[in-house]
Amino acid sequence: MHTEEYKSTHPSSKPTRKNEHQAEKLCYISCRGEYKRQQSELRVSGKKIAHRQAKTDQRQPQLAIMLKARSPSNQKQI
Repeated sequence: MHTEEYKSTHPSSKPTRKNEHQAEKLCYISCRGEYKRQQSELRVSGKKIAHRQAKTDQRQPQLAIMLKARSPSNQKQI
């Protein structure tokens, strides 16, 4: 392979600062997306558990009320 010819057609094969930054940004965005998805899954499972507990714990109504108050959907309504 003719390295001089290659260098003339490809100005810099080394990653530049800008490219690195873009890669980091893309990684951050995808990581954040993954994080948000995990959080929403946790939230949904948390609601299901709270609902189940509210059903089973009718002997302890305070606990169910506390769990409902802690869920994010109810905080928006207040």
